[in-house]
Amino acid sequence: MSEAKDDITGWIGVFVTLLGCLALARGVVGMLVPHISRTETVALTPLCLGVGAVGLTYGSWLLRRITIRRDRRRFRNAPEDADPPTRSAVADWLASTACIRLCRYAIAWTTLLVIASAFWTANSFAAAYGLGRALDDADSLPRRPEIVLYTKEPLRDLPAGASGTRLTPSAGSQLQYRYRGLRLLVQANDHLFLVPAHWTTPGGRTLVVPYDNTVHLELVPS
Repeated sequence: MSEAKDDITGWIGVFVTLLGCLALARGVVGMLVPHISRTETVALTPLCLGVGAVGLTYGSWLLRRITIRRDRRRFRNAPEDADPPTRSAVADWLASTACIRLCRYAIAWTTLLVIASAFWTANSFAAAYGLGRALDDADSLPRRPEIVLYTKEPLRDLPAGASGTRLTPSAGSQLQYRYRGLRLLVQANDHLFLVPAHWTTPGGRTLVVPYDNTVHLELVPS
């Protein structure tokens, strides 16, 4: 019964080790070939690195344990009147101090790789989430209220879809220009980031305007 259990554990160790090698190889390829990491599923490369390292370490530990256990069982089950069996060189080395030290180094490096891949994975998911939010914001621009912007000075390099008009001077007003077709993308650090209603990434332009007493805003419902 014990031998059958060891056989099953040994095959599990072989499977996990091979799976870990494949996953680790896929992670290394994703690191070395930028095209793959740009087009892959989110965080696939760091996940392969972490899972591959764990699988390779755990599978190797299982195989080492089974090899040593089988060698010791062979000695225990040997007949007393027969010549003692020859110790396996592989099992001898696996039980040696040098191998134990090597296993500890492998566990330490695996831990570092898993931590690094965890941070990389979290960063990849955060970037993907931010990109998704940005795309949602871009899709919702036409449904946002239109911004009518009045300024004291003319604005340069208007984005496509925005239009400007010079106003007739009036007493007590310093605002001489009116711009329409804009949507508020975000307000930060006393600046307005304005874009047209149909803003696209290729060739898209963002208008940055200081939000102070030289400008005036009006909202026009869509």
